[in-house]
Amino acid sequence: MALKILMHGSSGRMGQTIIQEAKVKDGIEIVAKIDMGDDLAASIDQADVIIDFSLHHATQTLFELAVEKNKPLVVGTTGHSAKERIKLRELAAKVP
Repeated sequence: MALKILMHGSSGRMGQTIIQEAKVKDGIEIVAKIDMGDDLAASIDQADVIIDFSLHHATQTLFELAVEKNKPLVVGTTGHSAKERIKLRELAAKVP
């Protein structure tokens, strides 16, 4: 059974790297490649985990949906303000 990943920020450098690595790893499948403007909610149920390497202003919405859907979330996005980091830490306490 493959680990199913939703890649948020799929067209960026890190997103592309993760997608390429997943192609050569057994047991890992990218089930959705999402970027700004794409319908995240339409794809989230397919995934076991979400990986985020998007833009800092998109992370909170992603976290909120991950909380709602109880999906594990790995965030590699940088550039969050101090205020954003406080809110994200609150949300992070609610996801696996």
